[in-house]
Amino acid sequence: MISQKEARAIASDYLIINACKLVRVVLHDDHYAVIGEDQNGRTQLLKVASNGELYKRKSVLEQWQIAYD
Repeated sequence: MISQKEARAIASDYLIINACKLVRVVLHDDHYAVIGEDQNGRTQLLKVASNGELYKRKSVLEQWQIAYD
C-alpha cells in the first residue's frame, strides 16, 4: 500500500495538468479517494489504487478508467 503522501503526489500531477486544485485525499478501503475542483467549481473525483495507478471517473454513472489513456 502506498502512503497518503505518495497518493497526493500521483494525483497532483493529473490535477495540475487539468487545471484543478486538490481539495482532499482520503483513505477508502484499498485505495485513496482524491477530490479536486476545476476552474468552474465542478468536483473531480480520482482514485489512486494501492499499486499507484491513477483512475478517474468521467461521470457518476460511468465506471472508473485509467486516467492517462
